[in-house]
Amino acid sequence: MMSFARNGLALFVACLSVTAIASSITNAEADRLVNLVGDTAYGVSVHKVKGATAEEMIRNLAESEGSDLEDFVVMAPSSDLDFGDQSGWGTIGVDGARDLYSWMDAKTNDDGDELEGWGEDLAKADAALETLSASGFEFGFTDGSSSYCGVSFMGLLIVDVKNGIVYEVRLTSSGSC
Repeated sequence: MMSFARNGLALFVACLSVTAIASSITNAEADRLVNLVGDTAYGVSVHKVKGATAEEMIRNLAESEGSDLEDFVVMAPSSDLDFGDQSGWGTIGVDGARDLYSWMDAKTNDDGDELEGWGEDLAKADAALETLSASGFEFGFTDGSSSYCGVSFMGLLIVDVKNGIVYEVRLTSSGSC
């Protein structure tokens, strides 16, 4: 019984430490983490958007880009998302964000070989998404972040409700057919 209490207390203290670290993230650290995710992908666009919730901000961004909100999905399970030709916009949890991010093709050199360090970059980006989530950032998706050859590809949205910013991470490069 004493061992359980001691281990339970240690777990509680560890959780408090993680919460304290996560809740104290600065705007500069948030920008660094978002840029790490964007640099590992194919870039990031920053949108200043009004709204009191992540859902409202994503809806406002979609409307400002002329998108139809008929297909808007709240907290879509990643199993319902289709990386190519997904219709609509919506919100997802951190697990959905990590799944969506993992669908991204590996970056390659001109010979088609995977770039050195690609796996490590993905692991860093995955950790960054977790840290952002623990810090109160929320996530969503867009169906038109990149498109080529008549196919639209999803983008990952990282939403900073506190500062009114939606970061749009492009998960593909637009290229020729």
